[in-house]
Amino acid sequence: MGLTGTPRGTQPPGDWRAWAIWGAAAVFYLYEFFVRVAPSVMQEPLMKVMQVNAAGFGLAMGAYYYVYSPLQLVAGSLLDRYGARLVLLPSVLVVAAGCLLEAFGQSMVAVTISRGLQGLGSAFAFVGTMYLAAQWFPHRRLALIAGLTTALGMAGGIMGNAGLEWLIEIEGWRATLHFSWIAGAVVFLVMLAVIPPAPPWAAAAKSANPGERPPISLPAAIGKVLRNPQTLVIGFIGGILYLPLTVIGGLWGESYIMAISPMSAQGASNAVSMLYVGWLAGAPLAGWLSDHAQKRRVFLVASTALTLLTTVLLTAFTAMHPLAMHALLLAIGLASSMQVVTFVAAIEANDPLLNGTALSANNMVVMLLGGLAQPLFGWVLDWCAGGLAAGASYTGEHYRAAMVLLPASALLGVAASFFLKESFRHHDGPVGH
Repeated sequence: MGLTGTPRGTQPPGDWRAWAIWGAAAVFYLYEFFVRVAPSVMQEPLMKVMQVNAAGFGLAMGAYYYVYSPLQLVAGSLLDRYGARLVLLPSVLVVAAGCLLEAFGQSMVAVTISRGLQGLGSAFAFVGTMYLAAQWFPHRRLALIAGLTTALGMAGGIMGNAGLEWLIEIEGWRATLHFSWIAGAVVFLVMLAVIPPAPPWAAAAKSANPGERPPISLPAAIGKVLRNPQTLVIGFIGGILYLPLTVIGGLWGESYIMAISPMSAQGASNAVSMLYVGWLAGAPLAGWLSDHAQKRRVFLVASTALTLLTTVLLTAFTAMHPLAMHALLLAIGLASSMQVVTFVAAIEANDPLLNGTALSANNMVVMLLGGLAQPLFGWVLDWCAGGLAAGASYTGEHYRAAMVLLPASALLGVAASFFLKESFRHHDGPVGH
């Protein structure tokens, strides 16, 4: 049944095997997040080799999100129909193929296609991991598992910044991309060995409870979820809270920090990694607190307000001490990490038989906003710099002016939070199989 409903009388065990299966899929999410943010430490060499300006580079890198986002509408249904194993195994190979193409790419066309492939495969990583969590864990652990899954993604973000910068300095960016596709092959083998075709109790439960409620067609499911105003409000807030990771961690953060501080490339990558450390620590805590308090709205309202405050501070200084930059990026990560609650809120705000579609729709809105933000930042950067030629350097003032997009978007998130309703509801069992 996937995420579309739970037959009564079934209860996922949440035992050691459940943790192993979830962990294998979560490693895929860690890997795809590593690939997602890798361009942030390759920005300058890629722009110089490909001879492209900031707007063009942002557009090419945004191809990841343009493919990833619309696929969210069908990801849940594909998982429901074919199961996690048959969907996730090909997906990780597609991501690895994108890394291989990028390693050999000689033009922005090739790089754009490679990023599209990475987005195509990555589209199923988070949703697939949460799908397996819903299969193998009781619902009362779902927000915590969402937080832990996100934490592993943040570990991939740290590896894709500080760790990747170190590797690039030693081996160069092309050799590093070769390492990326080899890592994908390893993840494939781990998932092949650990993830089973389906939980053994799912088929029995399905046959024991045939036709409890007729299945909803894919177009009807998508329409019903998207017509729910809370789906869009929750997704918008989730996307706004995710923007610091997209803009700072995913592409522009290292260059911005180097422009307003005396830090080296490695130092700037370490500073950006503090954003991921904030999410790594804050996401599981936010999930646990939300489950414990049995509230969603208060955490999301607080998160948008704190993200607004911390991003305002980020743009308020013309120069910043390295320690202050590390502390501020950690604070931004902690503030925005409550975004993980939006995934559970989206499930709870919709029909219990549409959990997969609700989860995918939320992720689609989040990633679509991220995909729009990267080229928009590049366009503003070019506009503030007066249209610099491809390969030219941007000053701290140029970056600071473009970075105002973050507090401006956070302000919109605060406004949207006034339309958010409390979604928590008690469940008699797990989210679904």
